[in-house]
Amino acid sequence: MRGSSSSWAAVVSATLDLHGPNSQGETPAHPPRWLFRVVDVVSGTPIVEDANARTTVDALASVDSIFDVLIFVWTPELTTWRQLTPGEHRILWDFRER
Repeated sequence: MRGSSSSWAAVVSATLDLHGPNSQGETPAHPPRWLFRVVDVVSGTPIVEDANARTTVDALASVDSIFDVLIFVWTPELTTWRQLTPGEHRILWDFRER
């Protein structure tokens, strides 16, 4: 077991780039480490695709409930999207309030 969610959140927050490019349009020198897809549960429509962590959290800010979306992360080793676990989903969701 991984321990408390707060310690897991600290690990995730240390590895996700929530700051992304600055407001002046600078792009990072390296591609994002994590790419996310957020899909509306009811319509199946993607809200964001191939998004970095900051864009994903910003998109989640416009969602009413944690249960209204599915969140996926790109796994390059498998060349497929993996749905986040409920704990991972909650961690990203909680970043909306920061």
